[in-house]
Amino acid sequence: MTRKTKSRQYLLVLFTHSTMPPKATDANLESLNRELQTAVVSNDERSVWKAVERGAEVNAVMETGYWAANIAPLHHAASQGNEGMVRVLAELGAALDMQVVYGFTAVFMASQFGRTEMVRPLAQLGANIETPAEGSATPVFVSSQFGHTETVR
Repeated sequence: MTRKTKSRQYLLVLFTHSTMPPKATDANLESLNRELQTAVVSNDERSVWKAVERGAEVNAVMETGYWAANIAPLHHAASQGNEGMVRVLAELGAALDMQVVYGFTAVFMASQFGRTEMVRPLAQLGANIETPAEGSATPVFVSSQFGHTETVR
């Protein structure tokens, strides 16, 4: 190996280790995802950033926890009408059109819970407001079904 090749390898290793955050191991990933979940429920944006920086998965679907089973952090924030948290999660890479249990998207859940104030910001961030859930129910349909006339408009 030439001296030039060794120098390039050293720089690659140095660059890789100095710029990439540590990757979560399988052993602590669930713990980090729960930390993220707790931060979202607590509306603690700073802790959300920290959890993701430490390796929590912004699109992690939790089977149990503080909110309904099998939804992601974005879905919880949208269903609670928490625009600030939705924007933070979107900035961190949350999948805006991710479908979870029953095919629900964040827009669908916001519509179901009458969170009119969430539909527009989600659409502005790039979410599809017409994605149907399983059984073909759309956000507009579920809004009207639950009597959320403002959301339908």
